[in-house]
Amino acid sequence: MFEPRRQHPVAAVTGALRSLREMLIPLIIVLFVGTGSDSQIINLSIAMAFIAFLFIGGVVRWYRFTYRVEDDELRIEHGLMVRKKKYIPKDRIQVIDVRSGIIQRMFGLVSLTVQTAGDNRSGAEINALTKEDAAQIKELLNGERQQPATPADGISSGPGTGLEATEPQPDEAWVLNPRHLIIAATTAGSFGIALSIIGTIFSQVQQTIDEEEMAEYMERFILSAGQFWVTIILGLVIAAWLLSFFGTLIRFYNFRLTKQKQGLIVQSGLFEQKTLSIPFHRIQAVRVVEGILRQPFGYATVYLESAGYGDEAGNQSTIIAPLIKKRDLQHFIAQMLPEFDVSAGAVKPPKRSRFRFVFRSVRPILLFLVVPALIFLDLAWYPLLLLPFGIWLGIRRYLDLTAGIFDHTVVIRSRALALTTAIIRKHRIQSADLVANPFQRRLDLASFTATVASGNSGHSFTAQDLDVTTAGEFFHWAAPGNHIPDIETEETFVPGFAGKIPGVPAG
Repeated sequence: MFEPRRQHPVAAVTGALRSLREMLIPLIIVLFVGTGSDSQIINLSIAMAFIAFLFIGGVVRWYRFTYRVEDDELRIEHGLMVRKKKYIPKDRIQVIDVRSGIIQRMFGLVSLTVQTAGDNRSGAEINALTKEDAAQIKELLNGERQQPATPADGISSGPGTGLEATEPQPDEAWVLNPRHLIIAATTAGSFGIALSIIGTIFSQVQQTIDEEEMAEYMERFILSAGQFWVTIILGLVIAAWLLSFFGTLIRFYNFRLTKQKQGLIVQSGLFEQKTLSIPFHRIQAVRVVEGILRQPFGYATVYLESAGYGDEAGNQSTIIAPLIKKRDLQHFIAQMLPEFDVSAGAVKPPKRSRFRFVFRSVRPILLFLVVPALIFLDLAWYPLLLLPFGIWLGIRRYLDLTAGIFDHTVVIRSRALALTTAIIRKHRIQSADLVANPFQRRLDLASFTATVASGNSGHSFTAQDLDVTTAGEFFHWAAPGNHIPDIETEETFVPGFAGKIPGVPAG
């Protein structure tokens, strides 16, 4: 494949639709709220001209985009006024993934993404090409004979793809069943993100609505201003929950995790079928998160921290189990990631550190709620109602913090709001830190932090306020060549369980 090629013409459509999606909120405001003109025809004309401009831009971008494989490099050239060239050597490529959206599936096409180590921008994406061309590019860049397409190739083999794949063995696959998908959507942790999106939309719409119209609406339909704002807030919360619910359904629909010889394959998506390949040698750590909505029901989410990129642009992590029962975690990790299946003798922070955990939880309430309310509103007692929650959260953080070492693996369990358990292999630790500020030194305390490569930067896991000798032993163990420290442990950690597990020996 040495001659420059263009993508399939449908790339012009998908590119325009992507731009339209990014500009959807301003377009909705123009259509339904207006531009300041009393003429609906003028508003509609402006919106249609804007859409036409996006599609013309999509055609131009498609025409100026070419790709080829030459001298063991993927070479891409694009740009209208400024011609850009991107050459990606074969030996820099980490993973080649293929996905297929609705429009692409209609034309029998796929999208190919090349990921390299480091910044996401150092990779490349070809939005619309045939399955045969995608397989040929993978063969040339992987340097191996291309076999019939399987999930390991990064090409979806589901309905409508036209590919036949070897069915994995039952013990090599994990599937999110419909019941758990509904539970995951109902308790999704993206509710806060969805609420911020709805709030942003509302703030933009509010700027275009005349205050007199709002007052007239209140007088006509609402008895008081208090009821009006309660209605608005309740509506925003419901809208955010619905956005989070359906967003999770769409994202994790038909979720399937497959274990192959070289790595894990994550497949999911309703409108866009995504397939992500994660080689075992790039996995840095396993992270188990028990959200505040899921923990009471015994559910958790499992993430992978992998070098180079995550499952979404800008994310540092990849979800390999959107929702799983805690009692099934140990079997899941042993099946899919046996390298991280460990039991470890664990230590906890000493009792003298308990006040520090409580103070750190109460401090934000005092600084950002109580003090401003006292100074500006003279209503300090309202935020004081949150102090019992802050105290409870601090105590929970103290009780839940656990750290342990087994052979070449460190386990750190901590809590912000969600309870997070990190399992990290020693040779994947990029840096280890031992920190003791003046307040900690006064109590003979220190914090140990392990940082792994993840996404574009890294991900750090900290065991706060351990006994200074214990934290020093963890830090000493993290150095190359050092062995398991002689630490007196208090309990045994097993993935998915908190506290001492009878009959399970410490590592």
